[in-house]
Amino acid sequence: MYPVFEGRHARREPPGFPAVAAPLQSVRRAVGRASRRTACALAVLLAFSAALPAQTVVADYRLGGTLVSSVGTPPALSFLGNAAFATEVVDGFARTAAAFPAGDGLALTNASALMSNSYTMVLLLRLETGSGWRRVIDFKNRTSDLGLYLVYDNLNFFNLAAGAGGAVKPGAFIQVAVTREPSGRVTAYVNGSPELAFDDVNGDALPGTGDPLILFRDDLEYPNDHAAGALARLRFFNGSLSAAQVAALDRLDGVTGVTAPVIGSPAEANGIAGAPFRFQVAATQSPGDFSATGLPDWASLDHATGLIAGAPLVPGTNLVRVSANNAAGSATQTLTLTIRLFALTAGRVGDAPALILEGPLNRSYRIEHAPAVPPPSGWIPLTNVTATTSPYTVIDPSHGNADPRFYRAVLLE
Repeated sequence: MYPVFEGRHARREPPGFPAVAAPLQSVRRAVGRASRRTACALAVLLAFSAALPAQTVVADYRLGGTLVSSVGTPPALSFLGNAAFATEVVDGFARTAAAFPAGDGLALTNASALMSNSYTMVLLLRLETGSGWRRVIDFKNRTSDLGLYLVYDNLNFFNLAAGAGGAVKPGAFIQVAVTREPSGRVTAYVNGSPELAFDDVNGDALPGTGDPLILFRDDLEYPNDHAAGALARLRFFNGSLSAAQVAALDRLDGVTGVTAPVIGSPAEANGIAGAPFRFQVAATQSPGDFSATGLPDWASLDHATGLIAGAPLVPGTNLVRVSANNAAGSATQTLTLTIRLFALTAGRVGDAPALILEGPLNRSYRIEHAPAVPPPSGWIPLTNVTATTSPYTVIDPSHGNADPRFYRAVLLE
């Protein structure tokens, strides 16, 4: 059993919980309130249900100076408190949006008319920094602490599932989608990337019949978990979109001459423990924002430029979900980020092969060679070296140009 400590409280995980993992964030509310909470269960997204048919948009609140949907005749939104229309820069475009101070937001009356057993809800929003917990959706008319929150850089459906963290930059517009399948399976996405999922056996992601849906204003049970922000667009579909359909959603309406980004950078990135690491996520169509989930603790993402940088200390491999976003949509890619203890690459100095060794300083290595891989007669020692610099160059003067030769480095303890 592996204890996970949070503040002065501890929770025990079941057998099989990994001994080394990304830190579990936000499974309890603020210290002092955790004792009256039940623990959050992490939801790991490994697979999705079969492809679903195309769903219909039943409401599209574009918030360009009106709270009425541009599609159909669903109930109009209403402002709560001091919420009002204001000009916001959304994905690089100046747009009218619904802005609100902390503690206010919007409400949708009779929300069950749009959110029956199966639905998709899509919000283009930003929230400023505030308390660690910032309410996004209250399904229960302010009577329950359950619901969707942003917690620092993480999406969380209290108290049922938490994302991996790193997907959200405070103050930046993100597109959050919540889908509920007929089976009750709920999945939440940030910028087209799945963040959490759970089985909604108690209808916690459904509004009560005739009840309003409350956005951004916290509940009355444990209030004040909210922040100022803005909502640029709100859409509802009459069924659950698939993961591919969510990833293909546009963001702003009425934007011409812009297409969704395409990520063109490699799907693999490598680094050396103890050496600075930099990797540039590159995409077409001038993304206004980048996001990533699954980054190791030592790495950070520049949301404006897509640069991932940091100083890894130990070897390891992480699967990182990166997204590039603009007004027309998002592109996602799974990046395999591998940190090795050392690496050996080939070059030349004059006519002789030059081996570039990168790794911890003042460690000893044995350089070996073979005519083929796998070696027909085992690896042949070439030389032992102590790397006093990194990179460190090793020359093989005994090798001519006619025959191929393969090399490897063995770290000597």
